[in-house]
Amino acid sequence: MKRAEILQALQATMHAYIQQQWPQLLSEVAAELMDQADRASSTHDARIMFDARATWLAFDTELRSAWLAHLQRLLERSLVTAFRREKRSFNQAPRHNLSLRDLAEIEQELALERRIANFRSAAGRTLTDLNARIANLYHQTESTERENPFRPYVICGSLALGISELDLLEDVSEVLQKAAAHCLSRRVIDLYQQLNTQLDSYGIPVKLPAQTSNKNEKKVSKPRRSPLLDAPSPTPVIPAGLAEQARQLPRTDLLMRWIQMKTSPDAVDLPPETSSPPYWLDTQVNAGQLLRELFGTFPAGRQNAPASFTTFAGSTVLAGSIAELELEATTQYSTESGESDASLRNRILENRGRLNSQAQDPSERMVVDVVAMLFEFMLRDGKVPGSVRSQLGRLQFQLLKLGLFDPSLFAEQRHPARQLFNRIGSIAVGLGEKDAIAMGLTAEIQRLIDIAVAAPSSDAALFNNLLSQLDHYLAGPLAEQDTHMARAAAAITEAEGRTTHYLQAVSAMRETLEGIDLPTRLRNFLLGTWPLVIEHVEREDANKAHQCRRIVPKLVWSVQPKTSNAERMQMLKALPELVNLLAGNLALARLSDTAQQDFMDWLVEAHVEALKEGHHDPSTSLADMETHFANYAQGMCTSCPTDCTEYDTHFIAEAAAEFDESLELLDQQFSELVEDDDEAAIDLAESDELKEKVLKQLRTGVVVEIAFGGSSRRARLNWISPNAACLLLTISDLGKPAALSVQLFRRLLALDHVRFIESEPLFERAVIALLRNVDEMEQWSEQANLT
Repeated sequence: MKRAEILQALQATMHAYIQQQWPQLLSEVAAELMDQADRASSTHDARIMFDARATWLAFDTELRSAWLAHLQRLLERSLVTAFRREKRSFNQAPRHNLSLRDLAEIEQELALERRIANFRSAAGRTLTDLNARIANLYHQTESTERENPFRPYVICGSLALGISELDLLEDVSEVLQKAAAHCLSRRVIDLYQQLNTQLDSYGIPVKLPAQTSNKNEKKVSKPRRSPLLDAPSPTPVIPAGLAEQARQLPRTDLLMRWIQMKTSPDAVDLPPETSSPPYWLDTQVNAGQLLRELFGTFPAGRQNAPASFTTFAGSTVLAGSIAELELEATTQYSTESGESDASLRNRILENRGRLNSQAQDPSERMVVDVVAMLFEFMLRDGKVPGSVRSQLGRLQFQLLKLGLFDPSLFAEQRHPARQLFNRIGSIAVGLGEKDAIAMGLTAEIQRLIDIAVAAPSSDAALFNNLLSQLDHYLAGPLAEQDTHMARAAAAITEAEGRTTHYLQAVSAMRETLEGIDLPTRLRNFLLGTWPLVIEHVEREDANKAHQCRRIVPKLVWSVQPKTSNAERMQMLKALPELVNLLAGNLALARLSDTAQQDFMDWLVEAHVEALKEGHHDPSTSLADMETHFANYAQGMCTSCPTDCTEYDTHFIAEAAAEFDESLELLDQQFSELVEDDDEAAIDLAESDELKEKVLKQLRTGVVVEIAFGGSSRRARLNWISPNAACLLLTISDLGKPAALSVQLFRRLLALDHVRFIESEPLFERAVIALLRNVDEMEQWSEQANLT
């Protein structure tokens, strides 16, 4: 067999082994985390272990897919670079202009050394033999682990990158990576033994040749990239202890048990709860299809299909029971700490039997179960701090009451209740920083939840009001809570006003110069440089700005050829005022002394040429030129912009200095990167699709990740300028506000130098996780002949 075919076969073996071992690995990691939680020294540490376990079980499909995708990518890169002389490690690579993907790989490489050492120790002789066989495969006389495409770094690193892709809280992600790597290390010896056996069957020995190979040996071409081999869809992983219970449970209870055991660390020890008829889910109905109809999404070919449940009639008895449970929960919450186990309880699930016994219709039971399942995922969402999940958990019964009477809660993503959950969830991602803004946001979230819990009824109007209050808070006082951020916002607002005035001056100049033949040097000066002077002097002295506009027709007329002595005399009389006004104000146009002198030298030459005798073509008189510029000189323009979405770093730097505020101008930091943009990145940044995405997700309080200063950092959006041209960010470890234009933000997004932490907001993540788990349960039930 050729080398490329052997390597492809080894890849297939590794992928097949991971697929085969995944169910057992899933259970072992969950057990490991449970054991760590039992041995935790504090409630806080135990909660981190519980959150990690819940995430590991609830998002096993996403984790497995992400791991395999990163494994394939690292394998392909390793195959390409194996035994190449010129090879630069990530640690040696220059860190400026690296994308977030590059930086993530650097940080993972630095953090994985200890875990890789554990893998190496666990593999023992099998790794040494594999290194030697790979060296023989490449006709090398010395073996080294770094040249082995299947080395521990590739396995360990891809697993860590796959977990990181979930964007969990840092401590949850770290705990999960350690536990998963520890459990995986127990299997590495078996995996490497299989690879050694396979290589041995191909005749690749362990013993290396004693002498070097012929220097004239023909260089073997690089193995071509091989796509991930298609594997049959594996059976969904069954929650521990559920298989033996499944045949005795009605399908509604089976689904609830499936979700509960996938997300809750304690559910495996709880006895199964069996409900009585009527059931909202029977053996004739596909649960995934039914819930997709409820949520307004349909399988392919079923667009616009009617929902089975379009209205709900919540009974008085059920409503009374909910009110009693809500009062009990409110009383208990007042005595609990914000992140205690009790404050993260799924109270609807705990009282499901009581609620279902008083529900008069299957549709009511479905709402009870669906809201309970959604909270099961939201309360265990590792991307949101426990304190915020605890606050949102207080709204369980409010959301249940709303769902019983308002089906649009499920069908409409724009429902104000869903938007409130999503906005709070997005903001909460950045609340780890204990600064004034983060503490203010935390207090505001609790204030809004207090209002919702105290409300006598639950309807769309209540949540719409809360959402409006949150948006009002984010639009106003957020930046004001930090004095540096407040001064920076004031500076940018001032700079945007100056930019607007400058663009108005440019527009007026362009309109007036239309149809006039001018030297290119002078046209560029009048359209770029002189409007800067006009904008600057107009801030304090309107009369001086009028003078600056009034000399423009004289300047234009001065460079035109003069055909009579009278015109020459007229020009000589006008030159002193013209030259003095120009020379006295050019410094306001961001020109260096050398550039100012260069322009004045050019103007002298142009005037000498205009005054020469021998010109015969008549030119416009000064009087006619001033008449043409009359409206311009008076500051009247018919097509000037009233605002702008442009971003000028010079105006911002100038205004920041006036406000005595230190400001990081990211547009200047990324100038070299933007200059090297390819057309594809530019087209993507300016595409309507990306503009719509940015417009939808850019909200005050949202957290993004940005490649800055040689590392990947989190940044919270604290303020958006009135004209939506500029953003103010708090970047971790920067120590001062950072300004970034929206236009550059889109460019960086297209280049993978910035990304939103959330791919989907909190409520929608719960819906997606619910539908995915329902599909897995249906698939398993069908394969187990339970339907």
